[in-house]
Amino acid sequence: MYCGGFIDELGKNRKDVIKWLQEDQFPYGEWGKHELVQNEVRTFEESKIKPNVFSSIYALNVLKVIGYDAKQEENLFREWLNSLRDEKGFFLGKAAKQAPYGHRYSYDTFINLRHTMKGLDYLLHEKLYSFEDIETFHELLEYQNEDGSFPQIIKGNSDIWATSYFVNLMNTVLSKECLKQFIPRNKTLESIQTEFMRRRDRALTWLIDWINSDTSSENKEEKDHTILALMVQIGTAVLGTRKKDAEQILHRIFNMNVNEKYTKLFVLSMGFPVLNAIEQRYLISEIEILPSFQEIHQIDLVEVGSFGYLNYFGMDMGRLQYYNELNNMHEMEWPLQNVRRDQYLNWCIKKYHELSKVKNLDGKQHPADKSDIWFFVYDLIMRYKKIVENERGWENLWENNKKDPVKEKQIQNHFWSSITMYLESQKIKYDRETETGRGPVDFSFENGVSTKVFVEFKLASSSAIRKNFIEQIKSYMKNGACDSSYLVVVGFSKEDASVIEGVNESIERSLKSNPEFFIQCVYIDASIKMSASKLQVVNDI
Repeated sequence: MYCGGFIDELGKNRKDVIKWLQEDQFPYGEWGKHELVQNEVRTFEESKIKPNVFSSIYALNVLKVIGYDAKQEENLFREWLNSLRDEKGFFLGKAAKQAPYGHRYSYDTFINLRHTMKGLDYLLHEKLYSFEDIETFHELLEYQNEDGSFPQIIKGNSDIWATSYFVNLMNTVLSKECLKQFIPRNKTLESIQTEFMRRRDRALTWLIDWINSDTSSENKEEKDHTILALMVQIGTAVLGTRKKDAEQILHRIFNMNVNEKYTKLFVLSMGFPVLNAIEQRYLISEIEILPSFQEIHQIDLVEVGSFGYLNYFGMDMGRLQYYNELNNMHEMEWPLQNVRRDQYLNWCIKKYHELSKVKNLDGKQHPADKSDIWFFVYDLIMRYKKIVENERGWENLWENNKKDPVKEKQIQNHFWSSITMYLESQKIKYDRETETGRGPVDFSFENGVSTKVFVEFKLASSSAIRKNFIEQIKSYMKNGACDSSYLVVVGFSKEDASVIEGVNESIERSLKSNPEFFIQCVYIDASIKMSASKLQVVNDI
């Protein structure tokens, strides 16, 4: 899995896509360098005249989805994005593109509603919004036309891209994480939810009507291009709310003769469940023989991004559908959680699909149900890891004037006392020393009758960890009706840390022989750390 700037574990195609996107970013944070003609220069001030808001957010999204930790790139982008706003929070521009990417321009000198909706959507999706942003959002609603569309500029004509950005903005606002923040004092949650859904659906209807409208034969090629780019934006929303319309649109895209081959394939993969058998077989055969990135010869950002998506998701259409569900039919495909957890998600989704083949799950064991509690427990463990390693919590894990590490039971007690405050407000059943029939497991967390996560602590120095401890955990899981567990290994020295590689290898072997169980190891370094003041003295010497 990728993190922290290293891409060794990624396939070459994804590495090449990442490199292309990195090179496409300007030093001030905007994307679009590959669009420049030879010897053309674009400055920070020029970017504020014709900002590439869609392109930049799309590029950043692609980087995140396909496995790149784009913290540096994202920080630059955020600074640039904030520079585009006026004092009321609207995004400005003296010019705007006719399409969200490419080279076709049309000029204006007003507040850009299109960019405002796209920029706000990003900020809300990333939980970076302020009270002032909520006010800007409510003011935006005033500019929706009677037919559901939005103009690009105030009092302008209906605009396809502004309307599509609004659909995604509303899907973000309608998510459970956001909606409560957008309720005016005189309205209820139910009434504002109904109003927002109505506004979104009117916008979506207008876009679908435009797609289905008659087009002269000379404009067919341009319209096909636009429909394809539009479905990159709203495909998941159409699939989630208008299945019949989605089937018709995707069938139309299947028969399109367009240059954007990989964009076409990715849009089709979004709607894989509603494709007919012929279309599905075609899609699978095309993905199986994806060429190397060097064979594309494209400078179109969406085409490059689509190629990256296809290399990332591959045949795992189930994961793509799952990500889209997590994001409330939003165009962004990555999980809402901040930490990438692909290995668990892949296992969870695969298991769900395998079970669905042999019995009717009736929606009760959807991966989303399992992942919520898994990620919650993961965050608890990482909170504790941070306390021990970075907030001097390690001092509580030594005794006899820091000569001897504490026993395993004392570590468990310290963990429990450190996380209890985070559990009190959660609707989660949790317990210690839960009896499994094969002995007690250290900690158990549950958010439903059939969804449990076990947490087992072990000292790195323990002889058991070098023997058959993984099998012991699996025995706990089997008898405790649990299929997912964390093994937290606590070490007090460099020698202790060296055992982790062997533990992970044991887990990998175990998962191959028993794929119905999932175990993840987390190492916590409780070694004695030199204080900052002492460290400074050493450095000065």
